[in-house]
Amino acid sequence: MTPEPEDLSPGSAMLDRSIRALREAHDPGWDQASQRVLAAVRAATRRSWPVDATFPVPDGADRLSISDQVVISTLRRALDSVESCAPSRISLLLDGHECTGATVSLVAAYGTDLRQAADEARRAVLAALEEVLGPPAFEQRTASVDIAVDDVTPGDPRL
Repeated sequence: MTPEPEDLSPGSAMLDRSIRALREAHDPGWDQASQRVLAAVRAATRRSWPVDATFPVPDGADRLSISDQVVISTLRRALDSVESCAPSRISLLLDGHECTGATVSLVAAYGTDLRQAADEARRAVLAALEEVLGPPAFEQRTASVDIAVDDVTPGDPRL
């Protein structure tokens, strides 16, 4: 049971009148605005490309596909292990649906040993690619992983 406005305090009565007015109000353009918002959201979605992967099973390996966005997210998390650096761009090197490596751009903190950071980043990327794609689908020994340091910042590059 909703209290009558005369049973409410002056502030509550005003709030009750406001609620009723908003419920009764009809904005004629609302349905058009919501369609524009939905169209913008649909347009903003990222397309993905299937990347070949393998899943070990008792009698061999089962082939499957993984979204390139999932692989890139995995690489981004793996690069968190590289101290004083953060990835600014990651792209996969693909031959059709087969991943042959990756290109990574890093931002490093001032004073970081850039060669050591690049070596750590390369190892992290290779290990992550092998983990997510499976050893039969990804060959570390033939993979190309290019690491570039695009920027140096005085503070923590992860902020």
